[in-house]
Amino acid sequence: MNNLLSASKQKFTKSARILNSADYRRITGPGRKSVSPHFLLFVLVGTDGSEPRLGMTVSKKVGNAVVRNRIKRTIREFFRKNRFRLDPSFECVVIARPRAGKSSSAELTISLSKLFRSYEH
Repeated sequence: MNNLLSASKQKFTKSARILNSADYRRITGPGRKSVSPHFLLFVLVGTDGSEPRLGMTVSKKVGNAVVRNRIKRTIREFFRKNRFRLDPSFECVVIARPRAGKSSSAELTISLSKLFRSYEH
C-alpha cells in the first residue's frame, strides 16, 4: 500500500507542467538563469504555486525526434524524482542545447543535478 501512495506522489501531473507561452515568457524574462554545456535553466521562485512546475524546450537543433524525446524523458524523470527538494513556489524552464543531443542520459542527469543543486532547500 505504501508503494502505491509514494508512486502516486511521484507522478508528473498536468498541474506540474508549464503549458502556455505566457508562462514561458514570464519565467524566462525576469527569472534567474543558469547555464551548463547541455542546458539553460530559467528559474522563478516566489510565485503563488502549490507545487514546483516544469517547462521544457528541445528544438530540432538538438537532434531528430528520437533524440529530442529521449532528452525530454530524461528531464521529466529527473524533475519527477527531485521536485520534493524544491520550494513549492518554484517554476523553471529547461532549454536543451545542441550538445545535449550527443550526450548520454547519465551525462544529462548529472548536468541537471548540478544546475538544480543551488535551488534545493
